[in-house]
Formats: sequence, structure tokens, C-alpha cells
Amino acid sequence: MDRYIFNYLSDVKKTIEMLDVEEIKSVIETLEKARDKGSKIFIMGNGGSASNASHFVNGLSQGATVS
Repeated sequence: MDRYIFNYLSDVKKTIEMLDVEEIKSVIETLEKARDKGSKIFIMGNGGSASNASHFVNGLSQGATVS
């Protein structure tokens, strides 16, 4: 069990380290511009991706902000 947990956490760390900060900032800026213009944002997914989309939208609708 310990090995499984260690491997899982190691994989999560590697994945996080691969994230591109500039790409994330670009997505945030795009969402902010859409919000400021009163545009509609459509988030879609199919199967498990639909669940991810739902969670993402839930985070946005709960006032997730960048400080």
C-alpha cells in the first residue's frame, strides 16, 4: 500500500511540474476577458471528461478568483 501511495504522489508531482504557467495564465486571461465582456463560456466533456467539465464550472460559479 505504501508503494502505491508513493508512486501515485510521485506521478502527481511530475504532472504538476510539467504544467506551463504561461499557458495557465493565458486561459485565466481569456476567461476574465469573456467575463468582463459578458460573453458566454461553454465547457464540454463526454463521459469522465463531462465530470471534469462539471467540476471546473462548479469552481467558476463559486467565485473562484485569482489573487
